[in-house]
Amino acid sequence: MIPVGRITEETMMKALTRARLTERARVSDREAVRCGPVRSKWAFLAAIAAAIFVWLGVGRAALAVNAGISVADLEGRWKDDRKNLVLDISRCGGGWCGVEITGENACGRTALRMEEPPSREASLGGRLELAAEAQPYSVWARLRRNEQGLRLLITGQSGDRIEPWRRTYPFMATLARIGDVQCRPDAKVS
Repeated sequence: MIPVGRITEETMMKALTRARLTERARVSDREAVRCGPVRSKWAFLAAIAAAIFVWLGVGRAALAVNAGISVADLEGRWKDDRKNLVLDISRCGGGWCGVEITGENACGRTALRMEEPPSREASLGGRLELAAEAQPYSVWARLRRNEQGLRLLITGQSGDRIEPWRRTYPFMATLARIGDVQCRPDAKVS
């Protein structure tokens, strides 16, 4: 105990500081959850849960948008501006063929041949030959619908088979449908 005559301003400040610390130490467990790192942990978990719910909702919407796509939607003229590639894709035999469009809407040679696997919807596998002297690509084509409309995604690699577990492919193109077929694979080329 400090005698009354010896209480200074410094002693009072120390006593008040100790009282505040003691009061903070008595905070109940329920209040402790609302402060410090525990609070940020719960906020983080809530944000993760919200992100998962949003992702699931967007994923379902994307599946609903692509659900109405069939392989029959493949027929038409498709263009990829980045690769300067235009193909007229139509049925040929038991699969699909793509006639390359050269110059001013001139029909070129058949550059793409694809077959429908029975288990996949709106997805095909085949070969793409961009130049007569170059090795052709084994390709995998998928139809997708997004905000801009119907898109044909073609990924491929040199060789006889497509390897779906690869992260990157030597050939990747996103083609947009720009019209109806004008060149058929069985048409005479002059």
